[in-house]
Amino acid sequence: MGNEEEARRTSAVSVYVSVAITLAMSVLCLLFMEPILHMLGASADTIAPTRSYLYIIVGCSFVMTLQIILPALLRSEGQVQKAVIGMVIGTVLNIILDPVFILFLHQGAAGAA
Repeated sequence: MGNEEEARRTSAVSVYVSVAITLAMSVLCLLFMEPILHMLGASADTIAPTRSYLYIIVGCSFVMTLQIILPALLRSEGQVQKAVIGMVIGTVLNIILDPVFILFLHQGAAGAA
């Protein structure tokens, strides 16, 4: 509709609110990690690798939130190609780096995170 100022404000609010909610949820997850892991069925054998995986995932969750929000904002502005390029780069890097961290650097579940 050509209302760039409103679009800019809406985009900024969506990014800020998404990151704030993610950070709040991350703090809750870190505070209650043990009960959450037990509730999800982690056993004595799996709790240590699950905890190391979850620490990394929770610690980087705001980045993952931005990974979802920013391409959506690009698509809403009609820049679909840039959004797809960014998503493809992230996917390819993940496919390449997962085996490197898991197998060659011997980081196990934390390497997958």
